[in-house]
Amino acid sequence: MTDTLTKTCPACLTAIDANASRCPKCTQRQSDVVLSRDVPGKVIGGVCSALAHHFNWDVTVMRVVFIASLAVTGGLAFWVYVATWLMTPFGRHERAPLAKFFDSVANVFASPTQPQRVPTETQ
Repeated sequence: MTDTLTKTCPACLTAIDANASRCPKCTQRQSDVVLSRDVPGKVIGGVCSALAHHFNWDVTVMRVVFIASLAVTGGLAFWVYVATWLMTPFGRHERAPLAKFFDSVANVFASPTQPQRVPTETQ
């Protein structure tokens, strides 16, 4: 028995690695792939490495594209990077930082569903 989990490619019905974004046999893109930043090769925020893994590119190419877009857009690409970081979860089954922020804000303004019980001292 192997350590890796597998899934079935819906196009060719071949067993492939559960984290694969494309089937190695038919090269069909997998629909269940979630963009997350817990991929190898991350340097600062993990956005370039996550995008490179998601699109099956080399991480260096993605970083060169990002640096070139910084120069061409006059810094607008930096804010796109920040927005992507805010909307991309670190792990596959985690929530994005922006979603966590909105959850905490909602919890601050939410009314309690059950009244708080004050502990009584028993003697």
